Amino acid sequence: MENNNKNNNTKIKTLKDALEENSIRIPIIQRDYVQGLGFDPFKSKRDKFLEYLLDGNSNKTLDFIYGYIENEYFVPIDGQQRLTTLFLLHLYLGLLSDDEKKKFTYELRTSAKDFFYKLIELDFSEIKKNNKLPSEYIKNQSWFHTHWLNDTTVVAVLDMLDAIFEKVKDKNEDELKKLKDKIEGINFHFYHLDNFTDPEQLFIKLNARGLLLTPFEQFKAWLIKKVEELSIDIKIKDWQTKLDTVWYEMFWNIARRINKDSEELAELTDRIFLRFINEFLLFLAVSKQNDDNSNNKKTEVDFQFFTNKDVNFILSKYEKVIEQNPQQIIKELIGIIDAFSQLATSLDNDKYEIDTHLQDIYLFEGGEKTSFEFKNLFQQMVGFTYYQRIVFISIVYWHYKNVYESKNILENIKSYLRVIRNLVSNTSDFSNR
Repeated sequence: MENNNKNNNTKIKTLKDALEENSIRIPIIQRDYVQGLGFDPFKSKRDKFLEYLLDGNSNKTLDFIYGYIENEYFVPIDGQQRLTTLFLLHLYLGLLSDDEKKKFTYELRTSAKDFFYKLIELDFSEIKKNNKLPSEYIKNQSWFHTHWLNDTTVVAVLDMLDAIFEKVKDKNEDELKKLKDKIEGINFHFYHLDNFTDPEQLFIKLNARGLLLTPFEQFKAWLIKKVEELSIDIKIKDWQTKLDTVWYEMFWNIARRINKDSEELAELTDRIFLRFINEFLLFLAVSKQNDDNSNNKKTEVDFQFFTNKDVNFILSKYEKVIEQNPQQIIKELIGIIDAFSQLATSLDNDKYEIDTHLQDIYLFEGGEKTSFEFKNLFQQMVGFTYYQRIVFISIVYWHYKNVYESKNILENIKSYLRVIRNLVSNTSDFSNR
């Protein structure tokens, strides 16, 4: 079922239509497949999406898929998550021929590429006969490498297959037949971007139209590109994966504490994460201006942009803020995010571990003992006084600098913060600081 839109670049296609016309290759520039992950914030969205796909209603269109043709492959720039989920549904339900299976490939990492190569060879009818979770069956295969479980894409695929299994395991043959017919009819608007062979230029083009990435997603793409471009040696293992999993989940937990009833937790999480990043990019940029190892030229940083509540991604702003010492600023920024994820380990009392370290120190004005909860700080992050901003940044930066060296964290941080408190308290004019 293929229909041409009045726009010659757009065609309405099912997954099988698309595979008949071209092979589909998920490019290395794309993020990991995360739509299938079995923990929040991904699980709740995954379950809702699966329920929508499997509700038995006809005539579903899953919006636009943007991409380009390269060597007879259709390369999606936007829509990878939906395409992969629909491919897994087709795979599990036995809707694809052997040739069609081979025409869907992943180029993200060697582990994901090798895993998909083996996955499409599986006989899913055998998995269903055993009535076991697909992930258990797959992980017990002789060809499955346990180190693949370090790859977010592999984990998300296994989680999604388990979720599909749970959704359809109780359906009888007649129900399954009807469901398969509905799944085969699900389509997309495939939009072919002509005359653009550079994926990075495609990202710029789509972002300019507001069709692709959120500001936070644009920042992530830029950050990953800068690390590769500048050959920055990041010591943190799997840091790119953590951006989408461990670190993102940490900020999602913070967002949930700020507004448990929000229906847009992912959007709130993106804003909080990027605001955190902006605060520390600004801090690092200013601090590097006083670094003896930096260039003599001082960078003029847009303070208003990096402290604005309404976060946005403007390429020139981010290029400018790291100008003083790009390798060091980016390396420290990634380390700071990792250090903060350790500080923000939540406790059963819905506070954070760092709170227990600070309960006996007078930090803020008025002589009152601090109730230093990260929830409250994030809730008012843009409304920080200069004093609060400096204290917050000092705590996180101290942890980044000392967590692997200090044996007496509690005492050291108290002494350190008393010095910070005294310096800031005796400064009356923050206008140029």
